[in-house]
Amino acid sequence: GSEPIMMSFSAQTGANATQDILDGKFEKRRQGTDKDTGLAYTMWGPMLGKQFCIFIDDFNMPKRETYGAQPPIELIRQWMDYSFWYDREKIVQNHIEGLQVVSCMGKPGGGRQPISNRIASNFHMLTYTQPDLTNMMTIYSTIANIKFATFEEDIKTMAEPLARGTIAIFLQVQKSFLPTPAKSHYVFNMRDCSKVFQGLYLANKHYYDSREQMTKLWAHEVLRVFQDRLNTEQDREDFQKILDEQLGIQVDLTYEEACTTDGKDALFVDFLNDLGEEIYQEVTDFPKLRARLNEALAEYNSKPKNPKMDLVLFVDAIIHVTKIYRILNLPRGHCMLIGVG
Repeated sequence: GSEPIMMSFSAQTGANATQDILDGKFEKRRQGTDKDTGLAYTMWGPMLGKQFCIFIDDFNMPKRETYGAQPPIELIRQWMDYSFWYDREKIVQNHIEGLQVVSCMGKPGGGRQPISNRIASNFHMLTYTQPDLTNMMTIYSTIANIKFATFEEDIKTMAEPLARGTIAIFLQVQKSFLPTPAKSHYVFNMRDCSKVFQGLYLANKHYYDSREQMTKLWAHEVLRVFQDRLNTEQDREDFQKILDEQLGIQVDLTYEEACTTDGKDALFVDFLNDLGEEIYQEVTDFPKLRARLNEALAEYNSKPKNPKMDLVLFVDAIIHVTKIYRILNLPRGHCMLIGVG
C-alpha cells in the first residue's frame, strides 16, 4: 500500500530541513558497495511492503539563493536523477527506494518562482487555464437563472447583471490584491465566485421579492467572500470602491444604498425569524440579534459539561460571530482567523 507524506514549501524552507524531515520517515534496508564506483552506500526506504507518496504543496515557493537555484527543489531533483542524496555527517550515499513524488504550485508571481527545466523534466505536468470571460459568464448566469426561475419577474432579470458584477469584481481583485509575505492568504480563484452564488442560493422566494433586497444580499455575500479576507483598512476601502463601481454599472445603486442600514454594513443571519424558521435575511433589529446571541451563550453556560465562557458581546464580537456562523453553516464552509501576533 501507499503511505502519504504531506509537505509544504515556503519561502524559508531549506534543503537541510527538507532532507531531515524525509530521512526521519525512512528505515534502513541494507548496505552495499556500488560495483561501478566502489563507493559504499546505504539503502533506505519505507517499511517493507509499503511505498511512500510524497505530496509537496507550493513547490515553487523556496527563495532562490545567490546563483539562482532553489535548494529544497535541487535536493528532490538529485533524488529523481540519481536515486540518492548524501548523508551529511558520514558523507556516504543514502540511496532511497519506494518513493513517488507529487507536487502542486501556482503560477510564478507573489513570492512564487519559475522552476528550472531540469526539475520540470522529471514530472508529468498538468496545468489548467482559467475559463475566458464568455465561459465564466455562461457558468454563473446559468447558476443564477436556475435559482431565480421561481422568483418575481423583477428578480429573474438580475441573473446576468449579478453574474457580470461578480466576475468583474473577481478579476479586479485578482489584479489589485496580490499575495505578499504579509498577505500570503491573498489567493483568489473561481471558487470565490462560486461562494457568492452559494450565498444567493440561501434566499427564500417568499422573503425576497424586490431588486433592492436581492442586490443587498448579493453585495453582502461579495463583502463576506472577498472583503473579509483583506487585512488592512486601506485594502478594505479600496475593495469598497470596486464594489461601489460595479453596483453603479450593474444595478444603478451606490454602496450606501445597497450595503448599509442606518450607517452600518448590512448583516444577514438565519436564526432571527419570528416564526422560528431558518430564513436567511437581513438583520434589521441589532438589539434583537444581541439578545438572541446572549440567550444562546446563557444556554451554553447552563449545561454543566461545558466549560464556562464569560463573554461580553460587544458590537465587533457580534459581527465576528455572525460571520463565522455563516461560514460554518455553508456546505464545505471553512475559515482561517488571523489574529495579531
